[in-house]
Formats: sequence, structure tokens, C-alpha cells
Amino acid sequence: MDVLEHWSLDFYDFTVPDQLGDDPDVLRFGSLHERAARNGARHGTPVILSPSGRPDHRVNLSFREGKMAASEPGTWRRYAYTLIVWFDFLDAIGRSWDDATVRDVEAFKDWRLTDLRNEERIRSTSFDTDRAGLNSFYSWASKRYGIFSPVPTVHAGSADENDVVSGHGYAGRRRDPLRPAGSTRRQVKWLLRSALEQWRNIGLRGYGFDGARKPGWRGFNEDRDCAFVDGLYGTGLRVREWASVLDVELPSSGGERMGEAWLAEKCVKGAEEGRTYWIPRRVLQSVESYADPLEGSRAEAVRRAQHAGRYERLRGVRVVTGYNLRTRELQVVGTEGPATLALDVLAPDERRLLFRRTPQGLEPLWLWLSVSGLPKKVYRWEDTFDAANKRIAEKWVRAADPNGGLSAEERERVRRECPLWATPHMCRHSFALKWFCILSLVEERRLEGFTAEEIEDFRDQLGDIWLHMSILLGHKHPDTSREHYLEPFTGLQVSYLMALLDDDEQAGVDAWCVSSPAMAAPRLPPLRHLLRPAAYAAAVAVLDERGRQRGRRASQPGPGWQAPERLPAEGGGTKVVFYEEQSGLRKVFDLSGFPVPVEMQRWMAQLLASRCGPRGGSKRTSTAQGYFDVLKHSRQYWPRPSLSLPGPVNLQRRTSRRSESAMRKYRRLYGPTFWRCAA
Repeated sequence: MDVLEHWSLDFYDFTVPDQLGDDPDVLRFGSLHERAARNGARHGTPVILSPSGRPDHRVNLSFREGKMAASEPGTWRRYAYTLIVWFDFLDAIGRSWDDATVRDVEAFKDWRLTDLRNEERIRSTSFDTDRAGLNSFYSWASKRYGIFSPVPTVHAGSADENDVVSGHGYAGRRRDPLRPAGSTRRQVKWLLRSALEQWRNIGLRGYGFDGARKPGWRGFNEDRDCAFVDGLYGTGLRVREWASVLDVELPSSGGERMGEAWLAEKCVKGAEEGRTYWIPRRVLQSVESYADPLEGSRAEAVRRAQHAGRYERLRGVRVVTGYNLRTRELQVVGTEGPATLALDVLAPDERRLLFRRTPQGLEPLWLWLSVSGLPKKVYRWEDTFDAANKRIAEKWVRAADPNGGLSAEERERVRRECPLWATPHMCRHSFALKWFCILSLVEERRLEGFTAEEIEDFRDQLGDIWLHMSILLGHKHPDTSREHYLEPFTGLQVSYLMALLDDDEQAGVDAWCVSSPAMAAPRLPPLRHLLRPAAYAAAVAVLDERGRQRGRRASQPGPGWQAPERLPAEGGGTKVVFYEEQSGLRKVFDLSGFPVPVEMQRWMAQLLASRCGPRGGSKRTSTAQGYFDVLKHSRQYWPRPSLSLPGPVNLQRRTSRRSESAMRKYRRLYGPTFWRCAA
């Protein structure tokens, strides 16, 4: 009998003591953490349980062996949740994970992306993560246990000649057929300064759309959340990077407009090398207000945790006795005496265990603390943004329906249409847009009067906008900034860019440009001197973490659910049903009218269905229509009906007998698509 309704997931947390209880059958195993460590588990390693309440050792072993064992805990989390959704889906259709077929994966994609019966369909980029997680898991399982992989894929970095499709007028690298059409598009969204402030005031500070603060509003850590959001927008760091900062790593809010700080190697995405980043002075002032020992909420949280003895119960705590700012090294109390520890080698989970000893007890170096006083985990900031978005959506509904006259369905529709929302990464996109505006204005005004050759020399010596943007965003190559982050901004005119800046930022650009003669030697000052940062508000509100949810379980098909049929039996094998990937819209292509034998019609229908299914190259109705038209019009180039479709070579030879103009038209309109269709 099942003891759980679904597959469940947890993660090893080696910072808390073992919860063994008094059961002698459990106590005889000794320390569970030590036993898990001997079996290859680390802090953050996932533990997946089946609905029977028992773990499948093969599934859990996938996170402890091979390439996945060397991955970051964030990757473990994403892929573990993917497996949970996949396993629940297989249970819903009566299949086990080690017996899954290619058809099951196609049905999974249909359900997650296309099926209109699923009211919680996901975006293409989200399914692309699912696809990568399943491919990683089954690639390991097929080698380790010989289990068939239902997720064959094409690796983007492969240079093998088999990964290249070539034909008449067509050559290029193959795309993974399971990959959604929109997965390569970056979800680049940003907020202007005014919109970000409105989001922060309503979502985090308890204000309404009318500008009035809600009576009785209580924010337990409002200065913390405000400082964190301002820091994301002001520094452009990723949420993992800004959430992992220690209090000793931040400069003081002195006279400089931009403070310089170092981002440790293990906190950077990819963990390859650390880098310098810049913090606006007002952001530092907000952080200092939050960390103020008398009035800041951080000190209050520390006192609560000390009084409850939470820090003393943590496992693996390292006591820090000093910090060398020049070498970026900590002096810690080791097992054999004082020791030195470089900050660059400490990953976020290790940083959460760094404490200093004070007269009141232990105090964490981790800057951002939860309501309980414990270091706030990185992924918990997603909950902060989600809760703020829900609060804003509710206030949007109240503003649209103050008298409560709308039905529940109408209120839900209004809630979904709320235009004000944000994610942590949108702050990084907004930072990129702001600095793109600033650098565009500075470059235009500094280069007035230069010839094209002088401008080219200037950029060769000092770099262009994209080089500066890559430095600010921490990208290895300027192409990453240009193609992924800022491609939507490149068509904006300078006059419009100027309108995006607030008064402080415009004044900063104007002052810097006026202070430098137009024809002076083309030498840009350091980026931190380019302008005075915009005014930031330091007081903001927070959310009580104890009331937050960890997210909803993904929807699964109900009993009797069947994946959509591309070749329905009632069509006699000559009708193809196409479902558009993004919208789920349905279109039927009828090949029964083609002037060829029925056997040929069915063969062509199978060919079209293979190209228009979940693994096919057709993701949109227009593409499927193109394939249909190719099959329809290619009939005129066959000398007589036959029971087998001519191959590309024979078709090319026969069409070459036609007039040169007709052949060029065929190649231009139908050729490349047909080679894909017949491949």
C-alpha cells in the first residue's frame, strides 16, 4: 500500500544535527550524516523517495557518480525537481522510469507544453531544463545499468560529421528534435527605475496602487529585502552571487560614488575565477542600515537566534578570528590551532557556516539572515519575489474591483493580467539596460567630431560599449552581453535612451561629458567615476518567511489521459493532426486528395506526422503548412505515380530536365524544406 501520494524530494543538510529520535532500530545505524557521507552524499545532495516511501538507490546514485557528482547544488536541485515531475507523470500513465519509451517522452512534452487540458503549461525554456535533466539522468543510467534511454539527444558542442545534415541547397548542424522551438530565446525582461520602485513599495513595503500604506502593515525584515533588491539592481550580480556575500567583503559607504568589491571565485557562475564588481554608495548605505547593530533587523534576528541557541546546534561551524582585506583570507580556529582560509575557495554552503564569537555568542558572517536568524539560503529569495508578486496581484484585483462585484473567474483573470511583477534576474537585466544607456550616451558625446578612422582606433585601444558591459556583467566575452542580454536594446535611439534615465543619472552623464573637452585625448576614466548613482530608498518592508510556501507540485494528467494522436484511425491513415507547440492550436492536414495511390498517401502522412510530432522540426502551424505544401506540389515533378517516393538524388535528376527557371523556383520555394522532409 502506498504511504505517499507522489514521489517526494529532500536534500541532505549537514549543518543541522541528526534527528534520530529514540527508536533503537534507528539508533543502531549511528550518525546518518556520516553514513550518507560514506555513501557519497554531500551537503545539498538530493534524496528521492518513491510513493512507497522507499528510496530507489539507482535514482539517488545518479547524483553521487559521474558528471553529476561534480555539479553545483543548484544544478542538483533543478534536475531533481525535473525527475520528480517526470516520475509522477509516468505513474499517472502507468509506466516505470526504467521501462520508459520514446513515445512516453513525447507524451510528456505534449502534456507540459501543448495539451490544452493542462491548465499549468510551462514555457519552452522551462521544458528545455526538463529535457537536459532527463538526458543527463538517462545517459548515466544507460551506461551504469544498461537501461534504454528514451531521450536521445544531439549535443550542441559535438563536431562529429554525423551531427551535420547536408543535401541539395541545405547544410547545417542538426538541432535536438526534442528541444522546444522557443528554448533558445532569452527571456530578457527589465524594469525601469520608476517601475522597480513601485514594485518594491507595493510588494515589499505594504503600499497600495493609490500610494497609501496598508494600515497595520508589519514588516519583520523590511530593510533586509529592500537592501537586497536595491543591491541586485545596483550591482547587476546574479541572485546566487549577491545572496552569498559576507559582511567582511563589503566596503564602507565612504565618499566614492561606487564602492569596489571582490566577488569570490566559488560564488561566481561556473566557479572559474573571481572578479571585481561595483556597489553604488546608496546601496551600501541601505546594507549598513540593515546591519546596524542597534536599529537594523539583522541584529534583532541574531539576538533571537542566540537566545534560542540555534547557532550552537549547527554542525560544521568554523569560528573566524580575523580577516586580511589585502589577501582576502580569513583566520579561523582549526582542529590543530589557528589556520588561514582563502575566501575564493569557499562555496556558498561553506560560507553559511562561518561565524565570529562575540560576548553575546556566535554571530554569522553571512550577510543575509532569515527571520529565525539563520543564514538565508540562496534559493529562498525566489520565495521572497514570488510572495511579493502575489501580494501585488491581490492589490491589483482590489483596485480593479473595489466593491467585489466580479466573479471568481473574472477576479482570477484580472489577477493573471496584473502588469507589475518581477523576478530576481530581471534586476540584472534592468542593470544591463541602465548601463547600456549610460555608456551609449557617454560614447556618443565623447566621440563627437572624430572621424570614422579615429573612432575605430579609439575602440581598438579602449574597447567599445560591449567590452565595458561584459566587465560590468561578469561575462567572459562581449558577445555574450551583446547577443543574449542586450540584443533587444541595440535598435534604441540615443534620444530614447536618454529618456530612460532618471534626473540623477542624466545629470551625472551631463556633468562628466561637460567636464571633458570634446577633442581631448580619447581616454575613458574608470567606470565607477562615470556618474553619480540614482537615489535609492533605504527603508523597505519584508515578508515573514515562516508563512511562505515552497512552491506547487506540477500538474499531472488524470486517469485515462492519452497523448494526442497525430495519425487518427478515423482518417484512414491519410489525415495528420498537428498541434502547435506554444499555443496548442489544432490543425488537420488531409492528404486524401493527393493524386497518388492510397498507399502513397499513407506513406506521405506518416512522413508528415514524423516531422510534425513532438520530436519533429515543425513547432508552428506555418512550418507544418510548408511541409504539407511541399508534399503537395512536389507531385508535379514526378513522371508517373509510384508506390515509393523518389529520393533526393532521383528527384534532383528529374527536375533538372525542366526549364532552368522552373528548377530555380522549385529549389527556392520547396527545395530546402523538402530535403528536411525526406531526410
